[in-house]
Amino acid sequence: MLCATCVSIFQGPSKQGVHHVNFGNLVKAATNGCKICIFLYRFRDDRGADESGRENMQPFTTFRFHYFSTAELGWGILFYSPVSWITTKRVDFVQFHVSQPGQMPNWWPGFLRQVNHDLLSEPWRVRSDKFPSRFIPANTGDIEVARLGLEWLNACILHHATCDEINGPRDLTVYPQRLLDVGTSDSRICRLIITQFEQPPAGSRYATLSHCWGRNPSFKTLTSENITKLQENIPSEWLPKSFVESIQTCRRLGIQYLWIDSLCIIQSGPGSEEDWQAHAAVMDVIYTNCVLNIAIDDASNPDQGAFTDRDSAFIQTAFVYAPSSMEFHTPIYPHQSELPSHTDEEGSVKSRNDSEKYNKSTGQGDGTSSLVTLFTFHDDSQSYLWSVYHPLQSRGWVFQERLMAPRTLHFGKDMIHWECNEKSLGEYLPWGLPGSGDAFHAASSRPEAIADLHDVWFRCVDDYSGTDLTYPEKDKLTAIAAIAKRIGRIIPGSYCAGLFESSLPQGLLWVQRLSGVNLDSDRDPVYRAPSWSWASVDGGVGFTRHVTGRTHIMAKLESTSVELREPYNPYGQVLSGDIVIRGHILHLLPSQLRLEYGWQAFEGYLEKYESCGGLFTLCIMQGPRDVVAYPDGRGLIPGVFGILLARLDPDIFQRVGYFEIAAYHSLPDIIKESEQRRVKII
Repeated sequence: MLCATCVSIFQGPSKQGVHHVNFGNLVKAATNGCKICIFLYRFRDDRGADESGRENMQPFTTFRFHYFSTAELGWGILFYSPVSWITTKRVDFVQFHVSQPGQMPNWWPGFLRQVNHDLLSEPWRVRSDKFPSRFIPANTGDIEVARLGLEWLNACILHHATCDEINGPRDLTVYPQRLLDVGTSDSRICRLIITQFEQPPAGSRYATLSHCWGRNPSFKTLTSENITKLQENIPSEWLPKSFVESIQTCRRLGIQYLWIDSLCIIQSGPGSEEDWQAHAAVMDVIYTNCVLNIAIDDASNPDQGAFTDRDSAFIQTAFVYAPSSMEFHTPIYPHQSELPSHTDEEGSVKSRNDSEKYNKSTGQGDGTSSLVTLFTFHDDSQSYLWSVYHPLQSRGWVFQERLMAPRTLHFGKDMIHWECNEKSLGEYLPWGLPGSGDAFHAASSRPEAIADLHDVWFRCVDDYSGTDLTYPEKDKLTAIAAIAKRIGRIIPGSYCAGLFESSLPQGLLWVQRLSGVNLDSDRDPVYRAPSWSWASVDGGVGFTRHVTGRTHIMAKLESTSVELREPYNPYGQVLSGDIVIRGHILHLLPSQLRLEYGWQAFEGYLEKYESCGGLFTLCIMQGPRDVVAYPDGRGLIPGVFGILLARLDPDIFQRVGYFEIAAYHSLPDIIKESEQRRVKII
């Protein structure tokens, strides 16, 4: 639960003030089990002690409540301290969920009187006897943990209308080409089946597994040589720990079949490349039709396993009551100015209109609007944003697995989590957060307009492009192909190396760094995509997709051409591609164009392209004179958006960068000086 100091900061009237006055009090509170103080003290273990002597400064920590204005974050407590391991340069905050105002429990006024006493004598004391607790096993492999996962699974299948609506009806007669028959808790078999010849019984369900292969994987995989043997039996000692524990989870959940990529796709031997290409083209079918995806988030390789030991007491839900006058239930930004101290001169907890809130003779509040309940998280790993901090979620393939599967059971660092279109649940808050599924499965949503769906695709690329791939030359487009395929069923026109034709030429306006002018990162000599595609570079990209509505498109797409690695899979690897565009072309020279920023860092690159006639710009979009929104939502100014081109032949160019021209008064002159020209970009 929480120490007296942490309870007091929720009682007001201020939304900022002193937290623990010295380092010793924080350590004592963490030792006594205060969830918030444990969270802060863990920074010291992770980041190292401060050796400058600032741990002796007082006050040691201060706080400020802040509303982050997004459904994903909501309310949090920002902490500040002179020590290096708590710093404003990092997002060090405790997130908490706020309930609607409700009735105060009878014991709360007496509890606050005890807290007032503790603040004067033992501000680190944790009083937990009044708060309910749950039985939480010491390991995530406990059967009781599996029962909770089964409860979530059944609730989703039986009661989540949104999940059915978004994912559509599953075809229970469609199975992957190969599956592992893992048997039941009674018949502990494990063998490979070929579903074409051994169809699972009617109504059978299968799960999929998301896991990290790790560097230099040494675990056994399916090959053309052992495929017959594996159909007879796969002994458990032959499998890495993560696979064994995933099989055990399936048996406990009553799921007889499991799909694991390394054991269901031929990894080596004759026909392995063809088998991989065929499976890559149907990943959407494999993951969409599974009943559950099992994700082993915290293991960087399969030998580490899914099940982990944990501190059961720390998983207990910590909650506290706060006066409704604090207005935590109202989603507004707290005032940034200095506010009164959160304690009175005697150090007692006070809140606005205290005399009205508490009736000391009866111990009752003021009916139904006295308090709101605050469920605190120790850090992001216990909120529904936890997944981005685990090794698995940095992997590129996992991004589409997570979005395509109808539901996912995550095994994290110290607890299990659930994710579907309606709910995001965890052992910390097993009943979930209201609206917790709103931020999930953006690619599965049903937008009202095609433009909305283009925006969904751009957001997916934003998130996916920053993930890691072991073989980007082969996987950059293939690992997001399932999402592109789903969106491509609705968006008109063809799909061209990571972009939809109907969003061109605007889709060329991707950028790696937010600045006025920047060059693309060097492209790998192994070809993976044409230069105009975001897939041609490493690292995260963003789109100027917010430039919509009143903007003017200055370029016109005339044709596209893409040569595919596999003609039957338009969403997979490409061998070459080009687009032909007619637009405004400017020869980029300092004397001809005044850029608001970024020129000095860019000037040296002119020499690099001098042999091909310098650099040119293709102006794609012109913003109105009064409003142009940048990708990060910063200042609104008029301007021109386009891409930088290096000439390879008289009419053949390669994209080498992106530019924005902030043109308050010179916009007409810029356009006037440009040349209308037809160019091919490869």
